Amino acid sequence: KERYINNMIYNLKNNIESLFTKEEEYLLSIEQERINDYIENKKDKVYFGKINNYKVGIVFAENYRSVLGNYLAKYYKEKIDFIIIINIGRSVSYRTIKDVNVGEFAQIYGGAGHQKAAGSYFPDSFHEQLIKLLYKGIELENES
Repeated sequence: KERYINNMIYNLKNNIESLFTKEEEYLLSIEQERINDYIENKKDKVYFGKINNYKVGIVFAENYRSVLGNYLAKYYKEKIDFIIIINIGRSVSYRTIKDVNVGEFAQIYGGAGHQKAAGSYFPDSFHEQLIKLLYKGIELENES
């Protein structure tokens, strides 16, 4: 990270037109292809529903949540008010391009944010409840 910042400062101070080397541009193009492939794969895995009088799309995703959320909110703009992105290991993100305040929606679920982007965390018991849902009758050793 520090090397990257120093290179950018050097390029800017020395009026070097291309901020990136050919290798960096190549790596950026590969990463953009990964993002595009990820989004393309996820757009067909959206569940649709209604919650608190909002039409929502729900998708499970671990990566690129901001860009994915913005893309899906635009792609399904005629069908949903906002997109809910669930990262099972971490949290939930909310994104919209409409005149909907997802920050207020997130507050209902213990989260925060602003009008177009917000998030919330799972309750402490979430992962335990998920395990019990998936594996009925399991006895967890670390139960309180």
